[in-house]
Amino acid sequence: MTPDTLLAGPRGRRVLLEFVLLCEEAAAEPADAARPGERALPLRSAVFKAAHHLGEQTGVTYMSFSSSPGPGNADANAADSADLTDISVGAYGRDYPEVMPPDVVARLVRDTPLDEPTPELLDAALDMSVGSAMYWQPPHGEDVLASCPVVVAALRDAAELVAASPHVEWWDGPVSPDALDDQWTVSWSDQPGSPATGALECPGQHRRSNEWWSFPDGRSGRTVTGGGTQVLSSTRSLSNGSLPDGTQSGGTREVPAGLLFVEDQFSDSAWVRKLHMPQVGVGGAGGEHGAVRDIYEITGPDDWADLCRCFPLYVTAAVVREWADTTGLHSPDQRWVMPDWAAVSRHYDGAHLSVAGYLTAATRAIHLDGRTASVIAGWGPDSTYWFAPVREEATVTRWELDDDRRWQPVSS
Repeated sequence: MTPDTLLAGPRGRRVLLEFVLLCEEAAAEPADAARPGERALPLRSAVFKAAHHLGEQTGVTYMSFSSSPGPGNADANAADSADLTDISVGAYGRDYPEVMPPDVVARLVRDTPLDEPTPELLDAALDMSVGSAMYWQPPHGEDVLASCPVVVAALRDAAELVAASPHVEWWDGPVSPDALDDQWTVSWSDQPGSPATGALECPGQHRRSNEWWSFPDGRSGRTVTGGGTQVLSSTRSLSNGSLPDGTQSGGTREVPAGLLFVEDQFSDSAWVRKLHMPQVGVGGAGGEHGAVRDIYEITGPDDWADLCRCFPLYVTAAVVREWADTTGLHSPDQRWVMPDWAAVSRHYDGAHLSVAGYLTAATRAIHLDGRTASVIAGWGPDSTYWFAPVREEATVTRWELDDDRRWQPVSS
């Protein structure tokens, strides 16, 4: 993991921006003695205003959260006292924030003291970046803001600090032999019997076909054959204190990464199973006695582009609208491609997207040539799709978010 890795893609830059915002929040002093619950957060305020302006330019509808009147604002009018104000595209009015130049945000980023990147801060920043990933609309204003050159330059110090942290070493790690014994499936259905064979669909977008995602769901033009299970798993991530188990001693709990870092996730509960792998091979194309052969590691855009070149599946008609909005590539000659997972499964037993690969490559155009590109869509960081005949354990554990928004196992 290097600073340049973190600054290369939209999701990595969003991690850094959220990390700096969390540092500001941790150090903030009360803004007003009359409002003890409020704190002075100049950077967050500037990011909020700049993101609204940039998001409106790309066609994104924003929800403006305004504070309720405090003790000294009893005469505030209804517009000021609204808890939630819908600011639609092109709607300019007294509730629409003034334009905030990116260079002002960049100055405030540089002025914000940075904390030591603890697992808790890093997990929170990564979770916010993953949760804001979108593939069916233009990017959020915060993503646009974080891509402005002046802001990218200001995030350099945060990138160097985070990249040097020992707590991100697992972000660019492959599926090692040890990790093969530490794979877990996460199902977001209401019933424990549903296998974890894919990521969440975006509500209202191609609900029946799901063709525009780039994960191997078996419905994107061709199906994976030969016994491929297409099971999605995540490595169990040691929280190192970021998720206390509720005791006063601040003990730790291991939580599957598939629970912590999820795109477009609105569920407060999930079912988790351990995944049993076949006999583990050393690698190569042997695969004797049902052993795992090769796992294709996606560590960045080049790995994804190579996969698309070797096993292309053209999906322009299915994804052109959404991916064009996401990437800004609206040329009528633009072609879109994703891996043909049926072909991939004949050469590999799984495909693993590392955290570093996700941060550098997700929600951006990955160019194969002058008119052909792809998008990594619908994958969470540290996810593996298995084509080998893996087996989910019969015992299933239900996890729920507690009142502190921390995952806890509640039943088996």
